[in-house]
Amino acid sequence: MPTPNGPYHPTANPLDDALERDGWAAVAGRLLADPSTSYWLVDAIQKLGRRDPVDALGDAEILHALQAARWLEIRHADEIAEQMPEATP
Repeated sequence: MPTPNGPYHPTANPLDDALERDGWAAVAGRLLADPSTSYWLVDAIQKLGRRDPVDALGDAEILHALQAARWLEIRHADEIAEQMPEATP
């Protein structure tokens, strides 16, 4: 579903350079220490180190696809609502 800003597409991950340079453990450690990191992400990072990397990556890809579809559906619903005439009492 296209949106007014074009189709959804992931942007470049700002962590890519840090991951390539420092590795996942160092970057994960910085994210865990950062007070702006959400509780959800902290929990996921902590569990990530105990999971099989292939299984975790597969789950992350599914989660990404689900969230991207959810975002597109919300944006599409907003577009439809904007096109509907306002009801008058």
